[in-house]
Amino acid sequence: VDINELKQREAALRSQIGLSEALASQLRELADTDALTGTQSRRAFLERAAEELQRARRYGHSLCVAMLDIDAFKAVNDSHGHGAGDQVLARVAAMCMAQLRDGIDICGRLGGEEFGILLPETELAGAQVSAERLRAAIHDLLFEASGKTFAVSASIGVAVLATPDEGVATLLA
Repeated sequence: VDINELKQREAALRSQIGLSEALASQLRELADTDALTGTQSRRAFLERAAEELQRARRYGHSLCVAMLDIDAFKAVNDSHGHGAGDQVLARVAAMCMAQLRDGIDICGRLGGEEFGILLPETELAGAQVSAERLRAAIHDLLFEASGKTFAVSASIGVAVLATPDEGVATLLA
């Protein structure tokens, strides 16, 4: 085999490696993102929560977690249809992400109509203010389905990392 053929094979291999890396990156993005809401998937959220928990422990920083639940969500689906329910989930998630600090706070869909919010380097009082601001913003949203306008409300609980031995599951609970 001459040197030119080897160079062509090497170039083809490099091209395939680049394509494989790009596809792997796309797959990771799909796995890390909830398709309906654009928030982090449950798995990705829990991974980031574990990372932030380790960082808070290491540096002695504050870490808060908020759990957001859309109130009476089953009634939205029953009264207005699942398309309206999907619209509610997507817009609530968008409002959540718009209210959070870009590149710092993390929102993830944990299941159904429940969202987790990580608030790194945030004290309890600041997390409570953020949660109330988000709750009020969600309350002001209006939705439309089948010619009817409706609103939803959300309940948000906030927890702060109190002891270094607490885990993510404890904070979320």
